[in-house]
Amino acid sequence: MASERERLDQIAAAVLARIDARRQPDRLVDPRAARIDALLGDPSEITPEELILRTWVDGTDRDALVARLSEIVYTDDEHAPYPADGARRGTWWQVRSAMMSGYLTQDELDQIAALRTRASS
Repeated sequence: MASERERLDQIAAAVLARIDARRQPDRLVDPRAARIDALLGDPSEITPEELILRTWVDGTDRDALVARLSEIVYTDDEHAPYPADGARRGTWWQVRSAMMSGYLTQDELDQIAALRTRASS
């Protein structure tokens, strides 16, 4: 049975593989690419999720990650009014989700939250 660390490694590698696949030149001829990009965002943008997962997989400096994540201008969730009742997750959700999943510690999240900047609406 895989350890928790191995499980998180596998998930991170799978997510990063999907991110990298969205950046491949051959996907530009796929007519679905524009629709996917509209839902998931610009594939050339490096998201907080990607920074966190690459640091996890590469084992690079956690303090540098916290510093970089503290500099990002974050967006909050956007909620659609009734009757749609949908939501589009903001970039801050990626950081909170990473902590809940085990990729960040509570202390790291607290440090980032203390310094984070919100995008102006």
